[in-house]
Amino acid sequence: MTEFIHLRVKSSYSLLQSALKIEQITERCKKLNMPAVALTDHDNLFAMLEFSMAASKAGIQPIHGTIITIEDQGEYGEILLLAKNQTGYHNLLKLVSHIYTNPDIKNNHHILFSTLEKYQDGLILLSGYTEGLIGKALLENKEGQAKLYIERFYEIFGDRFYLEIMRHKLATEQKIEQQYIELASKYQIPLVATNNILFEDIKMHEAHDVLLCIAAGLTKEHSERKMVSNQCYFKSPKEMHELFRDIPEALEN
Repeated sequence: MTEFIHLRVKSSYSLLQSALKIEQITERCKKLNMPAVALTDHDNLFAMLEFSMAASKAGIQPIHGTIITIEDQGEYGEILLLAKNQTGYHNLLKLVSHIYTNPDIKNNHHILFSTLEKYQDGLILLSGYTEGLIGKALLENKEGQAKLYIERFYEIFGDRFYLEIMRHKLATEQKIEQQYIELASKYQIPLVATNNILFEDIKMHEAHDVLLCIAAGLTKEHSERKMVSNQCYFKSPKEMHELFRDIPEALEN
């Protein structure tokens, strides 16, 4: 039996980023025989109670997480944090609260490495791939800086740190993939395959594109507006295994 658990799902609580409702997520898991799923809304945990109740009703194990921005000397990148236990859940609450209550950074919605280190207990960290500090450094041909970030995250999280890898048919992903995999091997950091889930199925891509237009106050004809890949949908385990058949350990992780 082909199994896979999604670890990067955004709901409509990621305001104007995703259109997925909580019940859609749990029902999709039931349909695809997924025993668990991680909800990782951006900068918030607004959906956690609703998610827990809906998952319990559907017989799905809820995994609580969030996507948050970290800053280091003027460089910004995403990290994905998952709670592995109750301590981790409470630390997620503290980190999300921090970005809204700290008077020095509340307008930028980010944390520092010092804050992450303070509240790392009970959390698992995924690197964010092309939107993370490591991936962005590689895109700028700064491999030395990417290595420093790997070492820094590992120093804080140890075996709770994973190099996240995604395949949405984007040029940025393809540009750094081989280098990224080689660094994972060099540092013995496990890879974990994820898919950036923003809508239910590929047919919803156009409707989601309209949502992004509304968020930006632009029309579809605007040439420089933000767009996302049509691959950002809730893929089945079979689709994920086909996508990453060459690196099965990333699926197993």
